[in-house]
Amino acid sequence: MPIGVSHKTGGMMRCCLALLVAWLVACNPLYATQPVGEKPRNLVAEKEAWEGTWVHGEGAITVAVTDAEQGRMQIAWFEKKQAALVPSVYDVELRTFDKSTFASVKDRESGRYVFARVETKDRQIVVYVPKVAAWMRVLRDKQVPNTLKPALPGGRSESEATLGPLSSKDLAFITASERAYLFLADPPTAFIKVTK
Repeated sequence: MPIGVSHKTGGMMRCCLALLVAWLVACNPLYATQPVGEKPRNLVAEKEAWEGTWVHGEGAITVAVTDAEQGRMQIAWFEKKQAALVPSVYDVELRTFDKSTFASVKDRESGRYVFARVETKDRQIVVYVPKVAAWMRVLRDKQVPNTLKPALPGGRSESEATLGPLSSKDLAFITASERAYLFLADPPTAFIKVTK
């Protein structure tokens, strides 16, 4: 699951907003070439808990589970463009490794995915976004398979990174409690469910 750091924001900013708001970290999101995690999160027993409208200080999203067995859902919201409201709809895949759940959204421009760790607590979805600077240290130290190359002009990071496929060992490494610093948690982003 290669991951990279991009200098682009534009449509990515909206995608990041969709993947549970407040996702861009210094305008350099992390990417994966496929959804992050080892297996789909089965939502059959949780479908009702996930579906509905969720609010955050920046706005609201509506969630509809589209394939409960495969952990797939759509999220939607409205944006104001010029004088009109325009709907935005994105597909989200929830995948797990051990006790961790990752939400991944495909960027329509690059075909890659942005991702975060997510937890559900009562009527809340708590989102822990990747902390780019911490990831770059791990990648430079070759603690997970990757390739580094100079960033594109105008980027806010000094290099762009791509991970090789993440094995179970790699996923265990990035989800270990001593590496919680790879995902922002101070404070995490939380969504509160307001409707079914």
